[in-house]
Amino acid sequence: MINGFSADWSLMTTGYKYWRKIEHFMLEADTYPDHALFAVEEGSFSYEIGDHRGEATFGDLVLCPPGVSFKRKTLHPLSFHFVTFRWVTSLPVGTAAFPEGKVAIADTKRLSSTYRYLRQGGCKTPHILNHYIRDIWQQAALESAPPVHADSRQAESPLMNQALCYIQDNAFDTMSLGRLAKELNMTPVQLTRRFRCAFGQTPSEYITELRLGKACTLLEETSLSLDQIAVQCGYENGFYLSRIFTRKKAVSPSQYRKAHQV
Repeated sequence: MINGFSADWSLMTTGYKYWRKIEHFMLEADTYPDHALFAVEEGSFSYEIGDHRGEATFGDLVLCPPGVSFKRKTLHPLSFHFVTFRWVTSLPVGTAAFPEGKVAIADTKRLSSTYRYLRQGGCKTPHILNHYIRDIWQQAALESAPPVHADSRQAESPLMNQALCYIQDNAFDTMSLGRLAKELNMTPVQLTRRFRCAFGQTPSEYITELRLGKACTLLEETSLSLDQIAVQCGYENGFYLSRIFTRKKAVSPSQYRKAHQV
């Protein structure tokens, strides 16, 4: 349980690697200068972190603080996302950061969607990687929060998770939030309000964040024209993408590419 942990924080990722079907760890124990997150996608392993011992499998997050010995052993061929990060803002007094040890995620469908985006290139830029790690934390925080009242707020969380997964799956295509709201049996205004309450931003803001994140990756790693990038990111043309990109990033796509392309 992670009750008392806040979803309002800011971090800086310092490392990421996806390990696929490993038979054993290269080291039976290790320590890290930053916080370390092991997010299991397939297989299982046993762990010992200070006083915390157990086994982790799909849906489990295992977290190790800086400087603490992390002992581990693969039980079944293991695929996992390994992330190291640092806090870049102070947390409120009485609020802890990531807990130490294991956190189990119940909504594995949403978690699988996040893992898929990480594998498909969500780790290529720190901005997008930070977004997906923040999403994982928000999911853990939301699931562990004690119910306040037996009212509509309890029932709307699965709806908002459904909305989040839909947006992640369709963000780069032509999509209608009006249609999504109708499928969820609510008005667009209700969808916007509830989504913002759940995730701290509106559906439109989240779509823009995903699209511009992909645009940044394509600007950095390809020589595609702005019109070609626009189409892949869900925009009608390069002119419209350029307008939004410049407004949000305070730099034009061409300037961004010149500064970041290898």
